[in-house]
Amino acid sequence: MAERARGQDTVFTMISGGDIVADFLAQDVTVETVMSVDSQRYIGETANRYAESFEGYRLQVSGHAEGSSAIGGVLAVFDAVERRARGEKVGHTIHVSSTLFFPNGDLRSWTGKDVRFENPSYQVRGNEFITFSFSANCSAAKRS
Repeated sequence: MAERARGQDTVFTMISGGDIVADFLAQDVTVETVMSVDSQRYIGETANRYAESFEGYRLQVSGHAEGSSAIGGVLAVFDAVERRARGEKVGHTIHVSSTLFFPNGDLRSWTGKDVRFENPSYQVRGNEFITFSFSANCSAAKRS
């Protein structure tokens, strides 16, 4: 029987001066490695030459915030993202870390460094959880 990985504990951390300022969990995460293939044709050759180029990572994230500390974490990160986009010096670096748990007990982690956000949003509906979603990009990541 094949061992299947399951995603769990995708943690977002905002770090300032080496200290965690805010963090929260997300439920759904897609990490896409963005690459392109370049084609060049040279005089006298019968076929094109191809080269790959790495362009970074793209993230699609959504989840719901449970508890006041998680809601505070989401709002603190979104506030820092907006202030940074407006050109203010916020002094925070935002990292995204996702861990995969395998049935045999193995763990594998992916951490995106200095993540840049697009269109962060959150939604409040009656007595339900506060949900959030965003797209983000980063150029550096670490796998362990």
